[in-house]
Amino acid sequence: MGRLKKIFNLTNIWTKEGKLKELTLFGHKFCFRIRKSNKIISDFKTHPVADKTVLYIEVNNCHGEVIPGMVKYLSELGYKVDILISANLADIMDFSVLPPKSVNKIYKTDYPTMKAIFQSEKIKEYEYCFLNSSIIYGSPGNYFSFFELFPECTQPKKGFIMLEHHLESLNQTMLTENRVLQLADIKLKDGKSPVFCNSHYYGKISNHTKNNQVNFLSIGTLILARRNPQLLFDGIKSLLERGYTNFKITLVGRSIPFDGISCEILNHIDCKGRISYQDMFEEIKKADFLLTLLDPAIEAHNRYIECGTSGTFQLSYGFEIPCIIPEKFAATHFFNRSNSIIHKDASDFAEALIRCIEMKEAEYDSVKEALKLTAEVIRTKSRENLRNILEEKTSLKNYQQISSASETATLSKVF
Repeated sequence: MGRLKKIFNLTNIWTKEGKLKELTLFGHKFCFRIRKSNKIISDFKTHPVADKTVLYIEVNNCHGEVIPGMVKYLSELGYKVDILISANLADIMDFSVLPPKSVNKIYKTDYPTMKAIFQSEKIKEYEYCFLNSSIIYGSPGNYFSFFELFPECTQPKKGFIMLEHHLESLNQTMLTENRVLQLADIKLKDGKSPVFCNSHYYGKISNHTKNNQVNFLSIGTLILARRNPQLLFDGIKSLLERGYTNFKITLVGRSIPFDGISCEILNHIDCKGRISYQDMFEEIKKADFLLTLLDPAIEAHNRYIECGTSGTFQLSYGFEIPCIIPEKFAATHFFNRSNSIIHKDASDFAEALIRCIEMKEAEYDSVKEALKLTAEVIRTKSRENLRNILEEKTSLKNYQQISSASETATLSKVF
């Protein structure tokens, strides 16, 4: 089998022209596109679009954790929604958490079909096109803006709105028009910042009581640019050295080689790997605390206070599971000592874990209640920010005044 793989290999690659198949045969590479049926295109062009309908778009195979909450906001604001989504993402999505009756149609398809749909005159029947990601991820190192990958888009009635996950690469035209959202409330040093709108709805959440064996959960790939795996291993080692054994670490996402890690440490790690959103949600419901594994000493982690956010924060709000986070990153994402577990840096990470293990149920419930209140305020602020954009109630100048006055005053009661 290993020899056969060297002779023949078929993989997906992304280019500026879209997603292609790359065939490696006896060392030679051939690129081609598999043509699919136009049934989805035909269905899209012929289905009726009701008034005040938004086409919600995700081209990537990620960022699915954002969709339910944004759809909920749109529904609460009186909009109907059709979803156009990558088939690969659709395969792992949990559509059951979408608000009831909030979505009319869900199109699960590929890049060539999306390209044809975006060029269709049918787009003109939608109130807005809502881009769940402004940046499209290709092969490693190849990123494209949505409008670079789809340069010939038909305009909906009131244009496009985009959610930006990378503030270092903002679409300046749309930013000036007040059409760019961000999941974190980050204030950029130079120029205007996108509008804060955080989505963290995952259906009805039942109350979780603290486990006797404390379950710490980390979500996402354990790479140094996003989280510090050594922080985790050193923390486990410190706990064991101090006699704490009533805990486990659950890892969801791509893992790393555990070379050189002792069996004693590995015995406390339950590695789930890459799983569907539905399975991930089930793991979160069983968790007591979420691990951010951020490290103030790692320069790359500054993106979480300068130009980006983490899905872990959204999942913490939505499932009301307290997170363990360094002080440096906490305030930017509305975490404080009442609604989360805050530590200074790597030197006291193990102490934060011990506090979690020793925490009494009454204190745990209090932290969760504070986190619930925080999430409710974030939802209110986010929904109103989105309303202002969709209904074009204010000019750019007036909107900034509203944000800095009434909304900030409301938040100050909690944070």
